[in-house]
Amino acid sequence: MNIKQAIALTGLVAAAAGISPLAFAQDSGWYLAASAGQSKSKDSCPSFVPGGTICDDTGSAYGVSSGYQFNKYLGAELGYTDLGENNAISSVVSATMKVKGVELLGVGTFPINPQVE
Repeated sequence: MNIKQAIALTGLVAAAAGISPLAFAQDSGWYLAASAGQSKSKDSCPSFVPGGTICDDTGSAYGVSSGYQFNKYLGAELGYTDLGENNAISSVVSATMKVKGVELLGVGTFPINPQVE
């Protein structure tokens, strides 16, 4: 999945969810979030491997999360992130790295005006 496809998919998910601007005006309640993009792994391709290494150090990344806003200022969020897969292949060695994670977050919100927090 390239970045244009990921952006289009994120837009379609948001549109399909039927999110209205009035839902954002509430001080508390449940919410869903999604993200998509590209990951790049630093130093994942070994330069010391002989024989012409083929290396793919980028991957498609996505995440989903759900949270609850307790009041205007505090909330909590639980999410899952997948940063994709990186591969290094040579005549001597083959390696694959997959990165996935679960996150539990505290969310702090500071209202600046009725439209921005």
